[in-house]
Amino acid sequence: MNRIKKWVVSVKRWIISILLVVSTALGIYALPSPPCNGLKWNASVGASSYKVYWRTDSSAAYSDANSKNVGTLTDILFAATIPAVDTATKTAKHWFVVTALDADSESANSNEVSCKKPIGSPTGLIGQ
Repeated sequence: MNRIKKWVVSVKRWIISILLVVSTALGIYALPSPPCNGLKWNASVGASSYKVYWRTDSSAAYSDANSKNVGTLTDILFAATIPAVDTATKTAKHWFVVTALDADSESANSNEVSCKKPIGSPTGLIGQ
């Protein structure tokens, strides 16, 4: 009987993992682009949290060094959630993906988006 319970738990975890992988079409997009304030994505069935990855080189791999677990949020503002990215997008284009997490696994990457804050317009112009 104990072996059957363990098997059932194992099958449930496997099904949840499959659901996470199948539901990686998170539909991520930048908020709004420009001015590149944050990200928004669709919730993923079975996810207990989400992880945002970013990079500044389109050919570099995404890594844990440039990532943040944002809990159950499905939209973030960089200034409040990832201040370093908020500052950095003022000078360099960034690429982003999101993954869904459960207790045992991480989904494949969502689609990728990129953005860079536009340069500000000069103010205070006075004619001579």
